[in-house]
Amino acid sequence: QYFNKVLFLSCTAVTSFGISHISSKCPRLHTLTIPDTKIDDIGLEAIAKNSPTLKRLDITDNMHITDIGVSHIISNCLELVPNNREILLQKLTNLNLMNVPVTGNALHNIGRTCKNLRELDLTGNLTIDDDSLTTVIKGCSQLTHLHIQSCILISDETISNIIKYGKQLLDFDCYGCKRITAEGIQNLLSNSKVNTLNVNFKMTFACPLDRVVNIRSSRIAEYY
Repeated sequence: QYFNKVLFLSCTAVTSFGISHISSKCPRLHTLTIPDTKIDDIGLEAIAKNSPTLKRLDITDNMHITDIGVSHIISNCLELVPNNREILLQKLTNLNLMNVPVTGNALHNIGRTCKNLRELDLTGNLTIDDDSLTTVIKGCSQLTHLHIQSCILISDETISNIIKYGKQLLDFDCYGCKRITAEGIQNLLSNSKVNTLNVNFKMTFACPLDRVVNIRSSRIAEYY
């Protein structure tokens, strides 16, 4: 009952039953990392009910989780706003949904509810579009890290919305987003706080990109 941080690494046999039992013994849990397991929406429902203080959740590569499971987390991990006992605030600050098959419905839910969200990873999602992602950018005004690597439906429209609404964004990964252009990236760098960037290394820029942004991708380093 005293654990507040649990990490399951290379534990691919973990099931919803197992995680339900563990979470029931950890009511003060605030960080949970469970990549590549057999956990499904039922497991996330149990986590949400048993761990109301959850702030950081990593469910990378859990292919059995859907919008329903994410909605359980969002609906249950709430706290009352100080000085206003009638307003509930979502506690999540970090959410990793890399290669999790959620849709735009989950993003709309996140954008409406997760006002404390700082970091979101949607890498590998092939169904989300500019409209659903904009809901997150507009609704999660504290967002500082956004990773959408290989989200192939995302375009320069999202770049424009980051400039307009993502005032706190510092780290942006859009490698593999082929609809985002070099012009869009240059516009982003000129009109936002973004200082860490991962983009398609084959883009052609009008100015040396490494003069205005910290290059953390080896693919970009090779290009330059």
